[in-house]
Amino acid sequence: MKYVHCLIVALVILTASLRTQAADVSPPDPKNWRFTNWTAQVELRTGNYRGFDKDVVLENNCRVVVSPGTLVEQAKFIGKRGTKWNIETCLFRKVEVIGELGSQFEAKDSVFDDCNLHKGGAWFVAHWSTRWRFENCVLAKEFLSSPCQVNDYSVQAIGCTFYDTTLPEVSFVRDDPSLQAQSRDLRFDKCRFVHCEVPESALATTIDCVFEDCRFIARNRPVWSKAAGSTVVNAFIVPGKTKPPQSYTNGHLQVNFKLADAKQEAGSTLAVTRTGDALKYAAVSEAGPVLVLGQAGARITPPAAAASARAVLSREAVNASKWATAALEETVPPDIRQNLTWLREGLLDEGKSARKASAASYKLGSELCNALIATLDERDQARVRAGYRDAEAIAKTKITSPDLESSRILTGLFSSANWPQFERERNQRAEIARQQNNQVALAAQAVRVEWASRAATLRQNLDESYKRYRESLRQDSSYQ
Repeated sequence: MKYVHCLIVALVILTASLRTQAADVSPPDPKNWRFTNWTAQVELRTGNYRGFDKDVVLENNCRVVVSPGTLVEQAKFIGKRGTKWNIETCLFRKVEVIGELGSQFEAKDSVFDDCNLHKGGAWFVAHWSTRWRFENCVLAKEFLSSPCQVNDYSVQAIGCTFYDTTLPEVSFVRDDPSLQAQSRDLRFDKCRFVHCEVPESALATTIDCVFEDCRFIARNRPVWSKAAGSTVVNAFIVPGKTKPPQSYTNGHLQVNFKLADAKQEAGSTLAVTRTGDALKYAAVSEAGPVLVLGQAGARITPPAAAASARAVLSREAVNASKWATAALEETVPPDIRQNLTWLREGLLDEGKSARKASAASYKLGSELCNALIATLDERDQARVRAGYRDAEAIAKTKITSPDLESSRILTGLFSSANWPQFERERNQRAEIARQQNNQVALAAQAVRVEWASRAATLRQNLDESYKRYRESLRQDSSYQ
């Protein structure tokens, strides 16, 4: 009984606490859209919004909620980390949306006419740094930037229609597209594509989609022969003037082109029409006054305390270590070395004015940055070596052998009696070519294997450096 009484008291206190917290949270200003810098939560209430001559910046963790029936056009939104968009029953026209690491963009029952959506910033994680989800939407012309790397983008399009769009080439991680294509985080499910260009890497992410007058692109194909599992694509083609493509197999990828049934369920159900070059959406009225985004300029607010260089290194060192020791064929941010250099200099600047008790952490932090930069330099050198050795190995490939050449000299190939010898020689050359191609592959792979072993050692050293750095922060009472 006493336990029950205590539980009731705890629940009462918790409820009161939650109510107090809710009361302390002020509702978002309905006119936040007037400024060029958005913070916390911004609501675009039903209306017609147009961009100003300045970009709108969404600060870290800003959330934008767009009410049904809203038109947004000719605007550019630059989102920082962790920004979130919630869009339903809206029309976006000629809009650019950028989101950095941790950003999410969710749209339902909406139309995107010539909109450019893409990730920004240098930082990313191993998979799905930003998330873009569309349900029952119509998208025309522009879409996501290409190439669409799986460490940068998670894309889900469910029951959507695409018009006149060049789908981005999908760049898969670790040469195994079967681990990501058609997964929960990378899929086009029951969509319809009209007058689109579809690269094979994007086609592989589709599930029971319909294609009408589309062109399928074969360039820059993923390496499906190295896939751990098989991927099957059933692509339904609307009969047209041109002959439908032939089904084919590429390694562990099986593409089945089938004729679409008249009752095939795929694509959006929205009432969308085209007027000239623009899409019109019946659910969104374009009449009424135009509200200009960002016209009031930057919001004057007390500046937020910038993250210290020590805090940035503490948060990002693990990612930087992963990139610095990545396999040679993997992509890393092009400006990661520059960012680490700036971070090191920031640590040195902060450490100069810090108290003596903090000196150890600043010293260890700058040493960690130096180690990361040195590892990146060593990786770059290994990449150059790998490319040189590939070319050198290929150049040294000669389809011949001493036995073959001596046979040619002794017999002479120009005699009509020696055509059987010619046939034997051709077979010998084919076997020699096979063996030497294997040698080329081994030579090209040797430097990659060497780097993998070296990277394991470097990774352990970086982990130890990071461990010492983190311990120094824990010993410093001034670090929060």
